[in-house]
Amino acid sequence: MIDFDNPPTDYRGTIEVYTEEVYQYAKGFRVTEWRWRCKSRNGQILASGEGYKRRAGALNAIDTQYAVRLATGTVLRPGDAQLDLFVPWRLVIHDRGGQVEKIGGLY
Repeated sequence: MIDFDNPPTDYRGTIEVYTEEVYQYAKGFRVTEWRWRCKSRNGQILASGEGYKRRAGALNAIDTQYAVRLATGTVLRPGDAQLDLFVPWRLVIHDRGGQVEKIGGLY
């Protein structure tokens, strides 16, 4: 679950969403792709995602991989008391120019 209304003050690491220009040899030109990377608090990259055509695709992949799911299969939502038991990831979204657009939490 991604929450932009309450960015976390304590978090386990940062997940960044950003754009990157890549050259596609088959098409013969550059395209902009949305990518993500997960960094620990000491800056080490733990994981990264492939290129997505849209920012929503990258956010969906992040939410699918990192959202808190209980053993019962229940997905936690804002306001759930159990959410207080988890340390969230900090989510930083950059715009196409590289500037920070939004900061939120990923539970």
